[in-house]
Amino acid sequence: MNLEILTPEHTVFKGDVYGVQLPGINGLFEVLDKHAAIVSALKAGK
Repeated sequence: MNLEILTPEHTVFKGDVYGVQLPGINGLFEVLDKHAAIVSALKAGK
């Protein structure tokens, strides 16, 4: 799947991935290939 991580200032990452685990504001969540499109707020990670 194509993943884009954006901030208001710039693109942090853009590329093909199988899946990604992210630190959401309500806890960690994972998005795998073939998942529905999602827009979510993130908090700072490690």
